[in-house]
Amino acid sequence: VLGTDASETALRADNNKAWSVLHLATHGVYNKAEPLKSALFFSDGKGAISTLTASDLLVKPVRARLIVLSACESGIGQVQTDNDILGLPRSFFISGAHSVLSSLWPVSDQATSQLMKDFHLNSELGAGPALGLAVSKARQQGQPASVYAAFVLNGYVAP
Repeated sequence: VLGTDASETALRADNNKAWSVLHLATHGVYNKAEPLKSALFFSDGKGAISTLTASDLLVKPVRARLIVLSACESGIGQVQTDNDILGLPRSFFISGAHSVLSSLWPVSDQATSQLMKDFHLNSELGAGPALGLAVSKARQQGQPASVYAAFVLNGYVAP
């Protein structure tokens, strides 16, 4: 689902559907005061914005084996006293994801787009090797570390 058709409604069109890979290339924000309000943003192309929060995912899960969050601050979480980490990745894991690829800080749209294309070109090798190859290519192309080091892969990363 692309462009203005990519909405929370489209994600939830079939509640029983589980994707192998779900790539969300959107804007994201981490809410330090309330980590469960950390959110991904969707636009209808006409100015209306909707959000998908970490809390929303706990109530109505979005299922996929691998979640790719190509969005700023989508991988940040707050460590709790019980060592749980509240944020978007945790909510996706509770929803059933095996792995989550996400960003720890704001990232450039253009550079991230290329990194993600390179990631997906090698995804048949598994998420871990694919990310490693995409990072290597970005480094060889002279991209700053702020581009490729922002992304972390958590969870089960075997092919």
